[in-house]
Amino acid sequence: MKTPTLPASLLATAVLLAACSQQPAAPTAEAPQAAAAAETAETPAVDTAMQPVDAFMDRIRSHCGQAFAGRIVADEPPPEGDDPFTGKALVMHVRGCEVDELRIPFHVGEDRSRTWILTRTEAGLRLKHDHRHEDGTPDATTMYGGDTAAPGSEVRQEFPVDAESIALFEAEGR
Repeated sequence: MKTPTLPASLLATAVLLAACSQQPAAPTAEAPQAAAAAETAETPAVDTAMQPVDAFMDRIRSHCGQAFAGRIVADEPPPEGDDPFTGKALVMHVRGCEVDELRIPFHVGEDRSRTWILTRTEAGLRLKHDHRHEDGTPDATTMYGGDTAAPGSEVRQEFPVDAESIALFEAEGR
C-alpha cells in the first residue's frame, strides 16, 4: 500500500515559516544580585529539549500582524497535472497570536481557504491545516497535520503526518 504524500501546503509550511524568522534579540544582562540569588535558589528541572519549540513559536509570534510572500521549493520541478499552487502567489499572514496557539492564514492566489494552526503541546508542537469553503463550512480534508517528533530548532520544526491525517487522506482517495 502506498503511503499518502503530503499536500504541497504542508511542505510549504516549513519554508514559509522559516522565511519569517529573524535573529532573536540579545539577552539582557542580569544584575549580579539576581544571578547570585538564582544560583542559591532551588529551581525545578527544565526540559531543555522543549526550548527550541518555544523559541520557534516566539520567533513567529514576533511577526504578528505581518504578511510574507513565499514560493514552493520542495516541488522543483513542479508536479504535472492539476496543482493548485503552480503559478500562484503564496502569502502567509501571522495572526491569532496567543501564547500557546498561532493562527496563520495561508493564501494561494485568490484562494483564502487555508489556515495553519500551530499549537504548543506538552510534548512539542502540533500543526493542523484548517481548510474551509467560502461559506465557512469545513472542507473534506480539513484539520490534517501532525506533531513534532523531535525538538527541532528555533528556525525549523518538522511535523510528521499523524495517523488521523493518513486515515483522512485514504478516505478521500489522496
